[in-house]
Amino acid sequence: MPIESVKEFAEVLIAVVGVPGGLLTAWKAVNEMRRGRHENARQTGEKVKENRLKQAIVARDALSQIFNSPKSKAALQMVDWSGRIYSDGKHEFAITFDELRPALRIDNLSFDIKEQYIRECFDDLFSNLELLQHYVAIELIHLDDVMVPLSYYSERIASNPRTFDEFLDNYGYTRAKRLLAHAAEMRLA
Repeated sequence: MPIESVKEFAEVLIAVVGVPGGLLTAWKAVNEMRRGRHENARQTGEKVKENRLKQAIVARDALSQIFNSPKSKAALQMVDWSGRIYSDGKHEFAITFDELRPALRIDNLSFDIKEQYIRECFDDLFSNLELLQHYVAIELIHLDDVMVPLSYYSERIASNPRTFDEFLDNYGYTRAKRLLAHAAEMRLA
């Protein structure tokens, strides 16, 4: 067979076998890319769920820290139950809601033992709420995760600004105040 015939035969062979082979290879590549996208989407969805679960766990742990802290828990109870008996380990106090505002004053900073206890309890609570709002701000947790247990207490605090606002503002509890306002709004919505 002359060289030109071999060249022609090769060109025909490439056209007959090569083009369909190339198309088949391209088709396989496109299908692999589609499968890869679907797999990536599935994995991304799983990662989103996993991350969301982690956020909820962090929120649960942060709330546990508040509700397991004797002082934070006492502060929450003080806004809910007037006249309840509290103990600092050495003294017992019956604390009414009317005693909170004088104890949380920002002037005349000489306090009796009961007022000191009240201030320590709210300082602990508001410090914990500061941290909680920080977690919300950096998207470590979702606001909804902490609202269920806090919204009732937040509404009680927010509805008494004369009792709490000066203390929150004067001692720099801006994040706690923001969290309390959000929680109260969500409860009223």
